[in-house]
Amino acid sequence: MVNMRFTMAKIVALGLGAILALGVTLLALLYTGLKSVEAPLDNLTRLSKSNTATTPEPMKDEDGRQAVANRVARDLNAEVAALREANRREMERVLWQIALFIVAASGITVFVIGVVTRPVKMLKDAAEAIRRGEFGHRIEPHGQGELRYLAEDINRIVSQLETASATRGDLQRMTARLRQESAERRRAVEGHRKLQAEARKSAGDWLHTFDALQFPIFILDLGGAAFQANRAASELSGLALEEMYRRPIASLGSGGLWSKAGQLAAAIRDTREPISVEAQDAGSGRTWEVTANMFTEPGIDEPRILIVIREITQMMKLQESLRRTATMSAMGSLVAGVAHEVRNPIFGISSTLDAMEARLGTRPEYENYVRILRGELDRISRLMRDLLEYGKPFEFRLSPHPIAKVIEQAVDACSTQAKGAGVEIRVDIRNGSPQVRMDPDRLRIVFRNLLENAVQHSPPGGNVSVEVRQNHDSDGTWVACVVQDSGTGFPPEALGRVFEPFFTLRKGGTGLGLAIAQRTVEEHGGEISADNRSKGGAVVRVHLPIVSDAPGTGERADELQNLGSR
Repeated sequence: MVNMRFTMAKIVALGLGAILALGVTLLALLYTGLKSVEAPLDNLTRLSKSNTATTPEPMKDEDGRQAVANRVARDLNAEVAALREANRREMERVLWQIALFIVAASGITVFVIGVVTRPVKMLKDAAEAIRRGEFGHRIEPHGQGELRYLAEDINRIVSQLETASATRGDLQRMTARLRQESAERRRAVEGHRKLQAEARKSAGDWLHTFDALQFPIFILDLGGAAFQANRAASELSGLALEEMYRRPIASLGSGGLWSKAGQLAAAIRDTREPISVEAQDAGSGRTWEVTANMFTEPGIDEPRILIVIREITQMMKLQESLRRTATMSAMGSLVAGVAHEVRNPIFGISSTLDAMEARLGTRPEYENYVRILRGELDRISRLMRDLLEYGKPFEFRLSPHPIAKVIEQAVDACSTQAKGAGVEIRVDIRNGSPQVRMDPDRLRIVFRNLLENAVQHSPPGGNVSVEVRQNHDSDGTWVACVVQDSGTGFPPEALGRVFEPFFTLRKGGTGLGLAIAQRTVEEHGGEISADNRSKGGAVVRVHLPIVSDAPGTGERADELQNLGSR
């Protein structure tokens, strides 16, 4: 530590005063030396003048002059020698004084420089210590004045720096820790962001997959309210997803489907077991298979109910068609055998009746009996013909033909009957005559039966219309042949039975006309249906696939026939 006993001003004033005193002393010594040299010079001057004044007249002889000159020379030499000795002593004294002055001045200078530079070095050392971060370095202040105050200020600053350094160290450590935590948090946020992106992508993929499913799917809570549904479910209900949210599934629509779905949701809530039922809509004739299951979503304690609805209308129709085809095939084989066995007796009865007419002639008493026998015989013959047609196996020999030509032939075959009944047959063929893969003879029988039934059920003055037009749906392009009469229509209770074999509403009918028509149409890959018109009268619709837009319909008819014959 540096000992600071004097102020900077005192030290500088003392040094300057000492140097000034030494300078004055040196000037005094130089003046004294010059004076001491000046006295011998004055003596020498006086001696010279004195000698000049006392010089005698020049001697006449050479010896006298020489003696005087020698005496003067001796005096001068003595004076000069004395002057030189005095001058030498004076110069020695001056040199010693100068040397002492130089030593004293140097000592004072060194002292002043030391006193001044030590605090400077002390301040430099303190600055270096601060720069190195050695905040424990202190300056020991002594005395009074600026240097003490400066030392105290420096010590106070260093103390504050030491405290700040400790705080800075804490801050640095805290900053490092915060940086580490921030980096970890950034990594966590980045990871969370990636997880969120992956979750959003997975959710988007799930939603796309969910919406791409063709079956309507509903996700319900345990109360039966809809939480989520796919696009097919929205299309089935006719409601947007927002409109279905939190609504009971039974309230999403009217009809048997939605009530069945609500009952299924309530049932699985109690049983917790998968349940599957069939639901039918009497108005549209559509049939669905409704399946309910229960599952648990991750992160949700309450289970969810999954309702899957699959329309099976076509499958049910196909199954019904196959069952009906199998039944009709078996029945056809039976009735064909019976008809074959009955045909011979009928032929015998007919021959006997012909012989009786030939022998008895046209006697009035037998005419009524013969007429009755002939009518009943014709009825039995028609029945046998229908039975043979009904039991006739289907031979798959279909080829493209225009549907209009077959209908025109059927109309021509019924024109005589229509004229006799006073009924007009109108034909309306729109968009040309599409090609249909068919057996023309069998389809002609179908349309002839339909037209005969329509004529028979229309009153005199009425009309029967045949419309032919093309329809488009998801299964392809179809030709729709619609036969309408102006009668009273089908009784509501009979609509479900009109295609059953031997069911008839006409007196004297066999009940096989519509049954044969249904079988033939289905063998051609088509559909037939019966209904009543809103303005009165019956309507029968026949749908057949068109060749140009549905090239595989012939194969479909072949498949149906093969399945029905197994």
